[in-house]
Amino acid sequence: MLKYKEDWHRARELLAAWWEGELGHPLVQVVAPKHGASYWKPYDYWDFCRNPEYPEKAVESFERWCSKTFFGGVAYPNLWVNFGPGILAAFLGIEPVFTSDTMWFGSQRCKGSMSLKEIAEVELDRGNIWWRRVVKATRVSVSRHSRRFIVGMTDIGGVLDVIASLRGTVELLKDLY
Repeated sequence: MLKYKEDWHRARELLAAWWEGELGHPLVQVVAPKHGASYWKPYDYWDFCRNPEYPEKAVESFERWCSKTFFGGVAYPNLWVNFGPGILAAFLGIEPVFTSDTMWFGSQRCKGSMSLKEIAEVELDRGNIWWRRVVKATRVSVSRHSRRFIVGMTDIGGVLDVIASLRGTVELLKDLY
């Protein structure tokens, strides 16, 4: 049982069976305001990006939202440690840019900062600010989740997307041609 999903055990069994192809029907998820909840809106998963130095704020915001939210069917409270799809590029040295509703990595129109040779030799620097932020956010989330919600891992991004962020999309396309 989870604090915000009392029938979590049953939902987890159904989700596992669905992923194994053992169900002959789709699953339904309902995420809606609890009866009588004051102001409610869908959760904004960009809180970690808005306050990257203070992941506690994102966790507290998520818990406030969960307390007002009904998780029906197989829906469940999942705190996604979201720093944008492709945060791996930031771990490798690209400075991300957060707008109000997404995180951008690398230049979309011009040459990136790394050659293919540099990309082939790049190594993770555990002192990288973005690596440290994601590790801290994950640790804070996991330390506070106990029997309340599930913590989802950050989206490191697809390999070619990350390389495009490091190399530049146009340059990568030229390399592939």
